[in-house]
Amino acid sequence: MNHDQIYSNITFLQSKGYTIRLDDFFRWVVIEGSTLPRFGDWTNADGKHVESTSMLIDIPKEFPMIVPGVGFHPSYAIHVPLLYFNGRRLSDTHDCSHKPWRWLCFEEIKWHPHTDNLITLLEIIEHSIGERARKTKR
Repeated sequence: MNHDQIYSNITFLQSKGYTIRLDDFFRWVVIEGSTLPRFGDWTNADGKHVESTSMLIDIPKEFPMIVPGVGFHPSYAIHVPLLYFNGRRLSDTHDCSHKPWRWLCFEEIKWHPHTDNLITLLEIIEHSIGERARKTKR
């Protein structure tokens, strides 16, 4: 695991206004303050209007050579809190043992381990949430 890269990514995200919680052993990171897409109505499990969300990312020991989140609830998963889009649960999110988190399933993530990093992963997740919201409208 590239601790220096993760730490520099976290420092950059904090400079952009994100709140970060990191496990002492770099096993996971929580990124708070990810802006939700500006279309539709977003609410949390309590029914309160929200404009941003948090993400829990389990970090593989081999990161960035291995990207988190790919496969059927992999050991290194990506989670968001329960979100509702226009009154319906956000599409393609799943219950898991990491309560109150919901697991985001990715069949694949286009990933380049020598150039992609935690910031790239955040962008991929944010884009995916927008795509899941578009599916939720149906």
